[in-house]
Amino acid sequence: MGNVTPFSDVELGPTRRFGYGPRILRAHVLYSVTKLMTWTSKLDEDHLNPDALESALGWAQKALQLDPTSPQAHVQLCPLLQASA
Repeated sequence: MGNVTPFSDVELGPTRRFGYGPRILRAHVLYSVTKLMTWTSKLDEDHLNPDALESALGWAQKALQLDPTSPQAHVQLCPLLQASA
């Protein structure tokens, strides 16, 4: 059969195939959400701090790297890209 990918690997998706579970992906997305909320809210020194926005963007991009097909990662990345533009 050569280089044929087993059906079970395709079925699991990228996060499982590379050893990352859905909890890790969700943790990255939720941390990005938290950083975005601290950037938008006047709660502490992260309000409108470019470093906080950059951190949120980095966590969202890492989530997208873990699973490029994740709708949650794509949804989180959209407002971050708009805010950083």
